[in-house]
Order: sequence, then structure tokens, then C-alpha cells
Amino acid sequence: MKKLNIIYRGCNSENPNSPLRPRRPGGFNKIDCFYTLHRSINNSSDVNKVFIIIDGDKGYLSDYIESLGYEIIYVDFKSNEESLKYCYDLALNIDDEHNIYFIEDDYWHTEDAIHVINEGVNNFNLVTGYDHMDRYIRTDDITYGKEHIKISENHYWRTAESTTCTWAVSKEIYSKVANIAKEELLNDRNFFRRLYSHNIRLHTPIPSVSTHLMIGGISPFFKFN
Repeated sequence: MKKLNIIYRGCNSENPNSPLRPRRPGGFNKIDCFYTLHRSINNSSDVNKVFIIIDGDKGYLSDYIESLGYEIIYVDFKSNEESLKYCYDLALNIDDEHNIYFIEDDYWHTEDAIHVINEGVNNFNLVTGYDHMDRYIRTDDITYGKEHIKISENHYWRTAESTTCTWAVSKEIYSKVANIAKEELLNDRNFFRRLYSHNIRLHTPIPSVSTHLMIGGISPFFKFN
């Protein structure tokens, strides 16, 4: 079974005065988010390599990550879009056939998330660990009424229209969609809609094994204090 090359993208911004704070659940902290990723990595034999990309200067988050023994690649774009493009290019230059998992720094992972996500990629080629609440209530998805429930070795999955910039993909499929990813960058919904037009479907686990930590966007049944 192919393993995961993890490409984590973060920055040391978002202090208590950040304009994003009102949209975060109480107690939100990027260090806690990374800890859950680190824990899941340690609980899994599915990881090939971990690439940590920090955009901007050193700070509280990168200090914590380095204290856990990870090497960090520092870039100085100070741009969400440019740092994402850097990660997409990095993935193209990884010289192996393992799967790829792009991760933003505001995601919470369960203890078995990495294993489940890699299992999903090996079965379905394109997945996220994040089961979106809005996929159950909105009716404007271009895939509305066309979703399917599937099963892997240890998990149920449903197809979904789109997700954020945190997703996992097989190397074979990534080589085919990387140019589209670099054209769309932060236009994540349009990116996945374009993949759907090429008959490439996104799959999400039921229940979720990760969640984006935004109020109103936390995965169903996911407990965050």
C-alpha cells in the first residue's frame, strides 16, 4: 500500500487580535491543531515523509513544531496564495509514487486520521478527512442528488462536491490535476468542481476524522472544546 507524503502549510500569524478570531471556536490554538496531527502521524505506519512549510518569520507555532523534531522549510511570501502554490510545486517535485496530503494549519485530526485518510486515497484517489456539515444542508452543489456512499476496509465514505485546500490525492491523479490546482489556488470550490467535470470525485469519511476549525463549519459529531 502506498504511504502519505504530508505537506503541512502554516504561519505564525493569527494572534488574539486577528480578524479571524470571532469565527474560531473558543480555545482555538494552532499549536493544539498541530499536536493532533503529530499524534496521528505517530499512531500510523502510513507516513512516508513530512514536509513542514512555514510562511514568514519564526514564531510560536514554528518553535513548537521544531521542538517536536521536525525540520521546517521557511519561505517568505507572507501570502496564502503564494505559499499554497509553493506547496503544489513541491508536490510535483517529490520523486516517489506515494500519496500526497496537503494540510492547512487550522485543522484538528483524530488519532486515526492519517491512517483513515491514506486508506481512502488508496481506494478512491481523492479524499479529505473533513466531513462538511454544509454538504448535508445546501442545495447549490453541482453534485446535489448525485452523491454515493461507499466503503473501504475500515470506514464509510460519501462523495462530495468540494472541500477546502486541505485534501489528499494519489500521485497519479495529482500529476493530472496539478495545473488546475495552480490555476485555481484559493478558489478551492471551483477547483473541485473542475475535477468533477473530468470525472474525478472527492470522497469524505463518515464520520469525519478531521475538521476545519471555523464556527459553523465543524464536522458533524466532532467535539471541540
